[in-house]
Amino acid sequence: MIRDYKSIVGAKVLEFDSGDLLAMVSGIIVDPDTGMVEAFWVKPATLPVGNAILRISDILEFKKNLYIKSDKLLAQAEDVIRISEILEDGRAFLGNAVQNEAGHSYGTCVNLAFDTKTFALKQIYSRRSILGLITLDERIFSYNNIIKILPEMILVNDDATKKEVIMATMPEAATS
Repeated sequence: MIRDYKSIVGAKVLEFDSGDLLAMVSGIIVDPDTGMVEAFWVKPATLPVGNAILRISDILEFKKNLYIKSDKLLAQAEDVIRISEILEDGRAFLGNAVQNEAGHSYGTCVNLAFDTKTFALKQIYSRRSILGLITLDERIFSYNNIIKILPEMILVNDDATKKEVIMATMPEAATS
């Protein structure tokens, strides 16, 4: 199933056997090189720490809520080498600028869609706005149209832009 990131923020992380609340999803960690969701940031209900991570490999079931074996699977980000490397890298999806090779800006990445079986990114959502209050433009880009993730921007393929320009300038192209 395809889920978008914003719809799972606040989802409960429950113990598989008892159904006890262990944590709440508060963020996402995506590998910028592979486009795979590696972990979720969670706010533990049972541990005296502010934030922890839940690795994707520890999720037993992903429905409306996430189910794991126990709260012992919640870890500190710095304790997991792969997650530490991703965080230190400085390249992110959410909040990063989205633009094409010609330099046309599509605003910032505001949401992600991923497959809950493979945890592979499928789409990114961008939005241009004025002071975050008035939306000027919203776009959805397939993960396949991403050329490179840089610390300062997500570079998308010009083909996506050309298709949008053709559809905007030639209405008959949109119907064929």
